[in-house]
Amino acid sequence: MTITLAKIEFVEELPRSSRGMPRKKLNERDKFAKLLSEHPGRWAKWPFKMKSVKTGYALAQSIKAGKLTAFRGYEAAVRGGELFVRYNPNPEPKAPKAAAKKATSRRTAASKG
Repeated sequence: MTITLAKIEFVEELPRSSRGMPRKKLNERDKFAKLLSEHPGRWAKWPFKMKSVKTGYALAQSIKAGKLTAFRGYEAAVRGGELFVRYNPNPEPKAPKAAAKKATSRRTAASKG
């Protein structure tokens, strides 16, 4: 098959994706993140409507894991079905998973012995 210019369909805008957030909502999230960064350490309620409590938990996990670019360095928690977020410029270092696992197995072995 040979592609010619006559066979190419150009569009002015991309159609809206069936997945992900519309760009407008992303811009609002960016603004929210910026406002939080101006008040480090203070928790704020998530100001956007969520489809369900599960959505809140999923967003909290994404924020904690640094998957939402605007919220890298932020903390998130769900309380009473509501999502809370804060900017923490000095997070506590996390224990390495391997070290935590070894410590747990030592405690278990010691309690059996």
